[in-house]
Amino acid sequence: MSDTTTAALIHAAPVTSGDPRVYIDPYPGAKDSDRVKEICGKCGGDGLYHAPSGFVIQNPYGRRGDTIKGCFDCWGVGHRFVKVSSVRARVRRAVKAALQRDADEATHAAAAAQRAAEEFAAAWDEAYSEQARRAALNNTPAGEPGDKLTGLVGTVEVATSIEVAGFRGYGTDFKRLVLVKLDNGQVLKTFGTGATLYDARRGDRVTISGTVKDLDEYRGQTQTVLTRTKLRVDVAAAAALDIAVGDLIETGGDWYPVLRVDDDVHVRVTLDERSWTSRIRRDTITGHRPAEPECAMGAAQHEENDPQ
Repeated sequence: MSDTTTAALIHAAPVTSGDPRVYIDPYPGAKDSDRVKEICGKCGGDGLYHAPSGFVIQNPYGRRGDTIKGCFDCWGVGHRFVKVSSVRARVRRAVKAALQRDADEATHAAAAAQRAAEEFAAAWDEAYSEQARRAALNNTPAGEPGDKLTGLVGTVEVATSIEVAGFRGYGTDFKRLVLVKLDNGQVLKTFGTGATLYDARRGDRVTISGTVKDLDEYRGQTQTVLTRTKLRVDVAAAAALDIAVGDLIETGGDWYPVLRVDDDVHVRVTLDERSWTSRIRRDTITGHRPAEPECAMGAAQHEENDPQ
């Protein structure tokens, strides 16, 4: 006799533990081959398809040829018969999935907590370092507005040209921004078109004079702003940074050929089949290799052909 004829049909509701993480036999004492009548989960038991569709099926409760817009899952019957073994396997899978979700959530929570702790520690160290840096600054102004300062000696920290709107209301002009840090830690700032300002380069030892215009602040550092500034270069920046066209410089662990040199160094960056020109600040350069004569001549010709 087949298993279908000897299997019992169970009408009772399954037993549950109340906790999706704990498995309990849904049908204690039942054989795996016993069957359970379950309401179709797609149509809710009425056997109909409740969405727009022109597809019809044979009415399982009507005469031959009668059609209905029936459920594709139960084919209009409204229920199905499932083995107890299948119900047990389904419950085991649900419990396993719930436990796996809990484990994944715990793993993700631990990873998020670790990231938060690392970010907090990094922010703490950064804030502490910034606090220590600011505490070491000399924020005493070099003078009050209107004072004339002469013969102050320091090192150029910033020397760059900035494009500004033209004085007559059209076109553009260039002004020179120079920051000088004195030996006692005070910082002087000047922004203008004085001829002597264009002689300064980052790292130069200079003597500076001018009239105090105002006081400024940048990242916790008080800056004494000068006007009508005169500047004299006493000692040029280190010869190691006397970079010429065709040389190789190192920054960020990579070496690049030099195409042009001004306040900064312009290099050629190549990635796969693409290449472009990039500007490198001198204080970020960690290595320098002078070019061979042939390479320098070739780079100079390239600069003439491609000045940008």
